[in-house]
Amino acid sequence: MSCSYTARRLGTPFQIDFYYMKQVQFSVRLFSFYMMGMGLALVFIPNFTIGLLGFAPSTDVWIRMLGLLALVAGGYYYYSAGFELLPFFRATVVGRVVFTLGEVAFVLLGLAPAALLLFAVVEGAGALYTFYALRAYAHNS
Repeated sequence: MSCSYTARRLGTPFQIDFYYMKQVQFSVRLFSFYMMGMGLALVFIPNFTIGLLGFAPSTDVWIRMLGLLALVAGGYYYYSAGFELLPFFRATVVGRVVFTLGEVAFVLLGLAPAALLLFAVVEGAGALYTFYALRAYAHNS
C-alpha cells in the first residue's frame, strides 16, 4: 500500500499530518535503537565488535568512550522521536550523510577495512529513510 493511497484513505488533514509525522518519528526511533545497540556493544564487548569490522583487538579506552558517546546520542534520538522536533530530524539526515561519506572515505583511503562499508550502508539507508519520510510529511502537510 503506497503512502499516497494511505493518506487518501485517512481523510482529514490532521490524520494525514499525524500519519506522516509518525513515519518520521519511527525512522528516528529505529535509528536510536541501532545507535544504542552499537554503543552498548562498544562499551561492553569492544574487541568482539571491532573484530567484526576487521580491526585488531585493543585495550585502549577510546573504543569504550566512542561506545558511550553512541549510547548517549542514541538516547537523544530515542527521546526526540517522541516529539515533533523537525529541525532535529532534518539535522540528523545531514549528520548521517556526512558520517556515511566519512566511513566510505576512510575505506577508500585505506584507513579502515572494507567491512566498515556495511555500517556505511546502514547509516546511509537510515538517512534516506528519514529524508523520504520528512519529504512525504512536508508534501502532505
